[in-house]
Amino acid sequence: MAGKTAKRPCEADLEALRQRIREAFPPTAYKGEVTACRCAECNQIKRDFRRKSWDQVSAEAIDLTESPVLFHEVEAVHAFLPAFLLRALDDLDEKTTVLEMTIYSISPCTEDVERRSDSPEFEQMRVTRLRRLHQMLSPSQLRVLRDFLVFAGDYSASADWYRPYISRALNEIYLEAEPDEPS
Repeated sequence: MAGKTAKRPCEADLEALRQRIREAFPPTAYKGEVTACRCAECNQIKRDFRRKSWDQVSAEAIDLTESPVLFHEVEAVHAFLPAFLLRALDDLDEKTTVLEMTIYSISPCTEDVERRSDSPEFEQMRVTRLRRLHQMLSPSQLRVLRDFLVFAGDYSASADWYRPYISRALNEIYLEAEPDEPS
């Protein structure tokens, strides 16, 4: 979805959000299964993420994976989500698809997409996974995801495209996650 150049956020605001992400998600090595798929690409993803914490995964591995949705277990999504959030903030001009895919991975699809879906089972699976992820998140993690979505909506190059996804996510999932007070 790379398009126009994003308006630039204040560097202090960007760094503050990065810091809140780091604080909300303490790094812990993930020892579970990353993906059950055995294709060459997924085997590479397994090598890149196996037994690592989110802060040990390279930017190149995040760019290759594009989205935590590829992970087999919701626990893996939870474990590595901060790496995707931080990488997405590095690319608000969207030279990669990490921002786009990360927004989609933490947002329900728009009602229009839901109505047109050729695969209601896939959409239901997405909603179920999103609910499971939501249940795993602490209040501070929910707040930081809310803050990330608001920030992406304000500063990404394709903010107009993401707005329906972000709006639905904020209204249906992250509503109770009040923003942290500025320090």
